Amino acid sequence: MNQTLMSYLIPLAVACVVWVIFGVFLILPFSETLSLASVAVEVFVARCQVFFGIAITLSLALVAFWIYNGKKDSTLANLDNVKRLWYQLVVVEAVIAIVLAVILFVMHAGEGLTVGDDLILLIGFFIMTVGYFALCTFFFSPTNVIYAVPLRK
Repeated sequence: MNQTLMSYLIPLAVACVVWVIFGVFLILPFSETLSLASVAVEVFVARCQVFFGIAITLSLALVAFWIYNGKKDSTLANLDNVKRLWYQLVVVEAVIAIVLAVILFVMHAGEGLTVGDDLILLIGFFIMTVGYFALCTFFFSPTNVIYAVPLRK
């Protein structure tokens, strides 16, 4: 199979696995301990799964952008810009995690979620965005930009 296609399909497969881990194996046991005021727990779980899906889809798009940008020959000319781009994309991932978590928290503000519940969800969003991006760029970066990723020297 074409290596270019594989460099996009492997992060897609990893994204699916990460979503299943968080969207099913994390949120379902987490939801068994919830007691919400007016919304059914099943509705809350469905909303969390949708928001996790949005988070991992946006992260996958940024990983695809990183791979696309890394395969261009022009990136070899200026690796400092590539390193800067990596850090900028990590910041974008963190902003995505915070924004999605805040939207979910505001949607369920009066439901009686504890700070611990909110913290678990926020950590889940961070792992699904920043953690996924760091993992995929560390292991699946094109050879042009492989050493632009921190800790990859």
